[in-house]
Amino acid sequence: VTGNAGSGFVLTVGEPATEFGGAQARAMAAPMTAEEFAATYENVTVTDPQGLPENFAETDIPNGSGYLFLASDGLASACSIGFNGFNATGQDAVISAGHCAEGAGNPLTILEHADYELGSFGTYSFDGTEANPGTDISVIDSINPELTLLPETLQWANAEDLEATTVQITGSTTPVAGAPICKSGRTSFWTCGTILSADALFNAEGTWTEGFQAELDAAPGDSGGSMI
Repeated sequence: VTGNAGSGFVLTVGEPATEFGGAQARAMAAPMTAEEFAATYENVTVTDPQGLPENFAETDIPNGSGYLFLASDGLASACSIGFNGFNATGQDAVISAGHCAEGAGNPLTILEHADYELGSFGTYSFDGTEANPGTDISVIDSINPELTLLPETLQWANAEDLEATTVQITGSTTPVAGAPICKSGRTSFWTCGTILSADALFNAEGTWTEGFQAELDAAPGDSGGSMI
Protein backbone atom coordinates (compact mmCIF):
# COMPACT_ATOMS: atom_id res chain seq x y z
CA VAL A 1 0.00 0.00 0.00
CA THR A 2 1.35 3.42 -0.96
CA GLY A 3 -0.17 6.90 -1.07
CA ASN A 4 -2.14 9.00 1.37
CA ALA A 5 -5.65 10.16 2.09
CA GLY A 6 -5.20 13.35 0.07
CA SER A 7 -3.94 11.86 -3.21
CA GLY A 8 -5.45 8.37 -2.84
CA PHE A 9 -3.94 4.95 -2.21
CA VAL A 10 -2.37 2.33 -4.49
CA LEU A 11 -2.83 -1.28 -3.38
CA THR A 12 -0.15 -3.42 -5.08
CA VAL A 13 -1.19 -7.00 -5.78
CA GLY A 14 1.16 -9.79 -6.88
CA GLU A 15 1.02 -13.57 -6.65
CA PRO A 16 -0.62 -14.98 -3.48
CA ALA A 17 1.80 -15.45 -0.62
CA THR A 18 2.47 -18.93 0.70
CA GLU A 19 -0.08 -19.65 3.40
CA PHE A 20 1.33 -19.87 6.91
CA GLY A 21 0.14 -19.87 10.51
CA GLY A 22 -2.57 -21.90 12.16
CA ALA A 23 -6.24 -21.99 11.30
CA GLN A 24 -6.97 -19.35 13.91
CA ALA A 25 -4.40 -16.96 12.45
CA ARG A 26 -5.79 -17.42 8.94
CA ALA A 27 -9.33 -16.93 10.18
CA MET A 28 -8.36 -13.51 11.57
CA ALA A 29 -7.02 -12.25 8.23
CA ALA A 30 -8.84 -9.43 6.42
CA PRO A 31 -11.95 -10.92 4.79
CA MET A 32 -11.94 -8.62 1.75
CA THR A 33 -9.97 -9.16 -1.44
CA ALA A 34 -7.86 -6.28 -2.80
CA GLU A 35 -10.52 -5.57 -5.41
CA GLU A 36 -13.30 -5.55 -2.80
CA PHE A 37 -11.31 -3.18 -0.59
CA ALA A 38 -10.71 -0.81 -3.52
CA ALA A 39 -14.41 -0.89 -4.39
CA THR A 40 -15.29 0.06 -0.81
CA TYR A 41 -13.00 3.11 -0.64
CA GLU A 42 -12.93 5.44 -3.62
CA ASN A 43 -9.42 6.75 -2.76
CA VAL A 44 -7.83 3.27 -3.19
CA THR A 45 -6.53 1.97 -6.54
CA VAL A 46 -5.40 -1.60 -7.26
CA THR A 47 -2.37 -1.88 -9.54
CA ASP A 48 0.33 -4.33 -10.60
CA PRO A 49 3.62 -4.24 -8.62
CA GLN A 50 5.78 -3.64 -11.71
CA GLY A 51 7.52 -0.28 -11.88
CA LEU A 52 7.10 0.82 -8.25
CA PRO A 53 10.12 2.59 -6.68
CA GLU A 54 12.43 0.41 -4.59
CA ASN A 55 13.68 3.16 -2.26
CA PHE A 56 11.56 4.90 0.35
CA ALA A 57 11.12 8.65 0.34
CA GLU A 58 11.58 10.84 3.41
CA THR A 59 7.81 11.02 3.72
CA ASP A 60 7.41 7.21 3.79
CA ILE A 61 6.71 6.29 7.41
CA PRO A 62 7.08 2.65 8.59
CA ASN A 63 5.95 1.11 11.88
CA GLY A 64 8.37 1.50 14.79
CA SER A 65 9.21 5.12 13.92
CA GLY A 66 9.44 7.56 16.81
CA TYR A 67 7.25 10.59 17.35
CA LEU A 68 7.30 13.46 19.83
CA PHE A 69 4.56 15.33 21.67
CA LEU A 70 4.24 17.90 24.41
CA ALA A 71 3.48 16.21 27.73
CA SER A 72 1.13 17.67 30.31
CA ASP A 73 4.15 18.80 32.38
CA GLY A 74 5.31 20.98 29.48
CA LEU A 75 8.26 18.76 28.55
CA ALA A 76 8.73 16.89 25.29
CA SER A 77 7.97 13.16 25.41
CA ALA A 78 8.51 10.37 22.89
CA CYS A 79 6.61 7.25 21.87
CA SER A 80 6.66 4.92 18.88
CA ILE A 81 4.32 4.03 16.03
CA GLY A 82 2.81 0.58 16.46
CA PHE A 83 0.93 -0.07 13.25
CA ASN A 84 -0.14 2.09 10.34
CA GLY A 85 -3.59 1.54 8.90
CA PHE A 86 -6.97 3.03 8.07
CA ASN A 87 -9.87 4.17 10.19
CA ALA A 88 -13.49 3.21 9.54
CA THR A 89 -13.84 5.81 6.78
CA GLY A 90 -10.71 4.70 4.94
CA GLN A 91 -8.54 7.59 6.13
CA ASP A 92 -4.95 7.16 7.34
CA ALA A 93 -4.53 6.31 11.03
CA VAL A 94 -1.75 5.18 13.37
CA ILE A 95 -2.08 2.78 16.31
CA SER A 96 0.08 3.52 19.37
CA ALA A 97 -0.09 3.32 23.17
CA GLY A 98 -2.96 4.78 25.16
CA HIS A 99 -0.73 6.05 27.97
CA CYS A 100 1.08 8.24 25.42
CA ALA A 101 -2.16 10.09 24.65
CA GLU A 102 -3.11 10.05 28.35
CA GLY A 103 0.06 11.97 29.20
CA ALA A 104 -0.14 14.46 26.33
CA GLY A 105 -0.78 18.11 27.07
CA ASN A 106 -1.51 18.73 23.38
CA PRO A 107 -2.89 16.27 20.82
CA LEU A 108 -0.34 17.23 18.12
CA THR A 109 2.41 14.69 17.35
CA ILE A 110 5.66 15.35 15.45
CA LEU A 111 7.77 12.74 13.66
CA GLU A 112 11.16 12.34 15.32
CA HIS A 113 13.36 11.42 12.35
CA ALA A 114 11.73 13.68 9.75
CA ASP A 115 10.67 17.31 9.93
CA TYR A 116 6.93 16.66 9.58
CA GLU A 117 3.86 16.75 11.74
CA LEU A 118 2.42 13.24 12.05
CA GLY A 119 -1.15 13.85 13.21
CA SER A 120 -3.20 14.35 16.36
CA PHE A 121 -4.20 11.97 19.13
CA GLY A 122 -7.83 11.00 18.71
CA THR A 123 -9.58 8.28 20.65
CA TYR A 124 -7.57 6.36 23.24
CA SER A 125 -8.02 3.97 26.15
CA PHE A 126 -5.96 3.77 29.34
CA ASP A 127 -8.33 3.74 32.30
CA GLY A 128 -8.71 0.12 33.45
CA THR A 129 -9.23 -0.82 37.08
CA GLU A 130 -8.36 -3.98 39.00
CA ALA A 131 -12.02 -5.01 38.88
CA ASN A 132 -12.39 -4.06 35.23
CA PRO A 133 -8.99 -4.13 33.40
CA GLY A 134 -8.81 -2.16 30.17
CA THR A 135 -6.55 -1.71 27.17
CA ASP A 136 -3.61 0.59 26.48
CA ILE A 137 -4.21 1.88 22.96
CA SER A 138 -4.43 5.17 21.11
CA VAL A 139 -5.28 6.22 17.57
CA ILE A 140 -3.50 9.10 15.87
CA ASP A 141 -5.85 10.67 13.32
CA SER A 142 -5.72 13.70 11.02
CA ILE A 143 -2.55 12.28 9.47
CA ASN A 144 -0.42 14.77 7.55
CA PRO A 145 -1.38 14.28 3.86
CA GLU A 146 2.29 14.73 2.87
CA LEU A 147 3.10 11.40 4.52
CA THR A 148 2.76 7.85 3.23
CA LEU A 149 2.15 5.32 6.01
CA LEU A 150 3.76 1.97 5.18
CA PRO A 151 2.63 -1.53 6.25
CA GLU A 152 6.23 -2.36 7.20
CA THR A 153 8.12 -2.44 10.51
CA LEU A 154 11.63 -1.07 11.02
CA GLN A 155 14.43 -3.42 12.08
CA TRP A 156 16.81 -0.48 12.67
CA ALA A 157 19.83 -2.25 11.12
CA ASN A 158 21.19 0.88 9.40
CA ALA A 159 21.20 4.19 11.29
CA GLU A 160 21.91 6.09 8.06
CA ASP A 161 18.95 4.53 6.25
CA LEU A 162 16.20 3.54 8.71
CA GLU A 163 14.05 2.06 5.96
CA ALA A 164 16.82 -0.22 4.63
CA THR A 165 15.61 -3.27 6.56
CA THR A 166 11.94 -3.76 7.34
CA VAL A 167 9.44 -6.56 7.91
CA GLN A 168 6.22 -6.41 5.93
CA ILE A 169 3.03 -6.71 7.96
CA THR A 170 0.52 -9.07 6.33
CA GLY A 171 -1.96 -9.89 9.09
CA SER A 172 -2.55 -10.46 12.77
CA THR A 173 -2.80 -13.42 15.11
CA THR A 174 -3.37 -14.30 18.75
CA PRO A 175 -0.24 -14.46 20.97
CA VAL A 176 0.79 -17.93 22.15
CA ALA A 177 2.94 -18.59 25.21
CA GLY A 178 6.40 -19.82 24.20
CA ALA A 179 6.29 -18.23 20.75
CA PRO A 180 9.07 -15.86 19.60
CA ILE A 181 8.27 -12.15 19.36
CA CYS A 182 10.14 -9.01 18.27
CA LYS A 183 9.62 -5.35 19.07
CA SER A 184 10.43 -2.21 17.11
CA GLY A 185 10.70 1.14 18.89
CA ARG A 186 12.63 4.42 18.76
CA THR A 187 14.70 3.89 21.95
CA SER A 188 15.95 0.30 22.05
CA PHE A 189 15.18 -0.31 18.37
CA TRP A 190 14.71 -3.95 17.24
CA THR A 191 14.79 -6.53 20.04
CA CYS A 192 13.43 -10.05 20.23
CA GLY A 193 12.38 -12.45 22.96
CA THR A 194 9.68 -14.93 23.96
CA ILE A 195 6.00 -14.64 24.89
CA LEU A 196 5.67 -15.73 28.54
CA SER A 197 1.90 -15.53 28.89
CA ALA A 198 -0.91 -15.03 26.40
CA ASP A 199 -3.16 -13.43 29.04
CA ALA A 200 -1.74 -11.25 31.81
CA LEU A 201 -2.72 -8.26 33.95
CA PHE A 202 -0.47 -5.24 34.46
CA ASN A 203 -0.71 -2.49 37.05
CA ALA A 204 0.86 0.77 35.84
CA GLU A 205 0.59 3.23 38.72
CA GLY A 206 -2.97 2.18 39.48
CA THR A 207 -4.15 1.67 35.89
CA TRP A 208 -4.84 -1.98 35.11
CA THR A 209 -4.34 -3.31 31.60
CA GLU A 210 -4.99 -6.77 30.18
CA GLY A 211 -2.69 -8.13 27.49
CA PHE A 212 0.09 -10.62 26.87
CA GLN A 213 3.49 -10.73 28.59
CA ALA A 214 6.83 -11.08 26.80
CA GLU A 215 10.47 -11.11 27.88
CA LEU A 216 12.59 -8.78 25.72
CA ASP A 217 14.55 -5.52 25.98
CA ALA A 218 12.53 -2.29 25.91
CA ALA A 219 12.88 1.23 27.28
CA PRO A 220 10.91 4.47 27.71
CA GLY A 221 10.01 5.85 24.29
CA ASP A 222 9.41 2.38 22.86
CA SER A 223 5.81 2.64 24.13
CA GLY A 224 3.31 1.98 21.38
CA GLY A 225 5.88 0.35 19.08
CA SER A 226 5.28 -2.74 16.95
CA MET A 227 5.16 -6.22 18.48
CA ILE A 228 5.39 -8.89 15.80
